[in-house]
Amino acid sequence: MHLLHERLPYDPATDLVPIAPVIDNFLGVSATALLKVNSLAELVQAARAQPGKLNWAATPGLPYYVLLALQKSAGIDMVQVSYRDFAPAYQDLNQGRLHVAATGVPTLAPHHQAGTAKLLFVTNRDRSPQTPDVPTAAEAGYARAHIRRHRRSLWLARHARKSQGARSRPTSLPSPPTRHFARARSRSERRRAAARRPRLPRRSKSSAPRSQRSIRRAESRRHSERCACRESD
Repeated sequence: MHLLHERLPYDPATDLVPIAPVIDNFLGVSATALLKVNSLAELVQAARAQPGKLNWAATPGLPYYVLLALQKSAGIDMVQVSYRDFAPAYQDLNQGRLHVAATGVPTLAPHHQAGTAKLLFVTNRDRSPQTPDVPTAAEAGYARAHIRRHRRSLWLARHARKSQGARSRPTSLPSPPTRHFARARSRSERRRAAARRPRLPRRSKSSAPRSQRSIRRAESRRHSERCACRESD
């Protein structure tokens, strides 16, 4: 919040408590069924056999970084395909024009259940209730891909101020990331303090005080006069 607004009438780190879950999302990685891979190990093997031939796409945020980290750790090279709107990516995935896609499990599950794409793993510590047959990243042999901040999934919650009667969060919600709120707030406060601090103008080499320049010119003139007198003698 402090990154968007300079001043707030409340402190997000101490005055807000989550009162109701809004989104409880799982992230996953799918491969087109035409690629004929049934596991993450088979995908890595196929990518190594044809470096730079397979392509991938991901929605912004964690799915994007999951696929980058997968390529780096597995030593594979795939070509990124960018989509302004990710909806056409599902059609390309079903028809084999897109080989690998990473995004939320709710949008990948219908294609997995229809058999047009294979959901290889989810990035959470637990399996998704929507696709219980799909292994987690750790079960698929890629433990680095799971989300470590929360036990189950990527969650968003509705918050309320304590002064408005909010007492305690539901036990099903994880603890609010107070530490990260405070860190972001301290960074934004330092930026605002630096912006308010007056900036001194830069002094170039020619911006010495006028009196010093006059003294230097006078000394140079006297020196040249003494040299002229010696030459005349």
